[in-house]
Amino acid sequence: MRTRREMTVVMVTALMALVLVAGSSVAGPPVQDGQVSLPITLAGTVASKISYQGRLTDVSGNPLEGSHNLVFQLWDDATAGNQVGSNIVKTNVPMSSGLFTVELDVPQAAFNGQALWLRIQVDGQWLSPRQELLPVPYALYAVNVPQHDHFGQTWSGSAVSGLQVLNTASSGLTSGLHGQSDSSSDWARGVYGYTSAASGLTIGVYGETESSSDQSRGVFGRARGLSGATYGVYGRTDSSSNNAAGVYGYTSAISGTTYGVYGRSDSDDGYGGLFVAHRTGMRAQSVALSGTGVHAVAGGSNGTGVYAEGGAYGVHAEGSTGVYGQGILGVRAIGTGSANSIGLEATGEKYAAIFRGTVLVQEFSTGANVIELGEGLDYAEGFDVSGQGEVEPGTVLVIDLDNPGTLSVSDRPYDLKVAGIVAGARGLGSGVRLGVDQYDYDVALAGRVYCYVDASEAGVEPGDLLTTSATPGYAMKVTDFDRAQGAILGKAMERLAKGERGLILVLVTLQ
Repeated sequence: MRTRREMTVVMVTALMALVLVAGSSVAGPPVQDGQVSLPITLAGTVASKISYQGRLTDVSGNPLEGSHNLVFQLWDDATAGNQVGSNIVKTNVPMSSGLFTVELDVPQAAFNGQALWLRIQVDGQWLSPRQELLPVPYALYAVNVPQHDHFGQTWSGSAVSGLQVLNTASSGLTSGLHGQSDSSSDWARGVYGYTSAASGLTIGVYGETESSSDQSRGVFGRARGLSGATYGVYGRTDSSSNNAAGVYGYTSAISGTTYGVYGRSDSDDGYGGLFVAHRTGMRAQSVALSGTGVHAVAGGSNGTGVYAEGGAYGVHAEGSTGVYGQGILGVRAIGTGSANSIGLEATGEKYAAIFRGTVLVQEFSTGANVIELGEGLDYAEGFDVSGQGEVEPGTVLVIDLDNPGTLSVSDRPYDLKVAGIVAGARGLGSGVRLGVDQYDYDVALAGRVYCYVDASEAGVEPGDLLTTSATPGYAMKVTDFDRAQGAILGKAMERLAKGERGLILVLVTLQ
């Protein structure tokens, strides 16, 4: 029998296993005051070691016995290349029938998908050829991580999690889970969460942050798909329970800009958030004293702050501010399904709604403008005006006897047919407009409006009654009260000296 020193060829067989993931377990998720708490317990950190088993024989095939000194090296090529990391020395390794087991402390960074070979020295003698390191079957999935969708999935009737990640960093950019997709194909997703639990509290994606700094997000997803359906965050649940949520975002930051769910789309036809459900598309709740349930901002010429459709309510919002919308269409609500449908219903102890800007009401079937609420000080209705030429704002009008429903320019004093004043002089708009843009002119029938007044015969003082005059389209001061009965246009609110003509502010009070 040859001695150990006469060994020239050694056959090596090996099995290498690399543990890649740590398990996690979750107790039942307690629910308190509408908040969800998911306690997380993680297994110990994965060690940077691999378990290596082999069998050594001499050139005659006889297995080695006793203890031997081994040296291991990692190389990036089967015959040449470069060594990866340092020598791994194992002394007095026991062998029985040639079998041995060692733990090799390898550099984790080296296992990045590249091929690696193991070079072995036994009692000072290097063996040949080098042994290629092969992965265990499921580790093959980890090699392709950058190219595939990745899911944490569970199918269970109890509280379990498909994937949980915990980040306890106290500063800097910290993410519990950061998903990004640069794929140009359809259905690209930064993060995809799906759960089909039969009961209990089920959430497709759960994100929570308790940071007190600005820009903290419970869930942050970003997708850059060039075409097809792309979602920053896509959450879905098929659960039939009451608390099922496709996306649930919660933040308890004390100050700064915080969002339970933040959705943004820079696409011309995109949605910051798209929520589809059988009952409620989106439910947003803020418990902060100055919080907002839904804050939506849309840019572009066709942007919509909030677009909501529902079988019962397009938008149902409660809070200090029920709905706040800003954009080309700040809020758009459509009620469909029946003749009693309601696009938007607002209730408030002080104000049902606050509108900053002009409000337009349109007829349902044709879309014709019916009522406009603006910033002016008069109540005006639309009328067609007979006669030739343009009629200036501030002109006094009377009922046209020859054309029922129309008006004409006044041209006689104390006319009992006095109707009103053409609104809009000196840029003063109407607070209420009826028949918007359907008639020739808006005619002020009540309120404050600028009016042409002729003071040739009598000067005008604030509080003086006004009536029609012989000057076409002009009012004058009432001096014959018997003739003025039924012909009073209103009261002057400004002074106009005798002999002058001009526009003065008038309080329209037809009588």
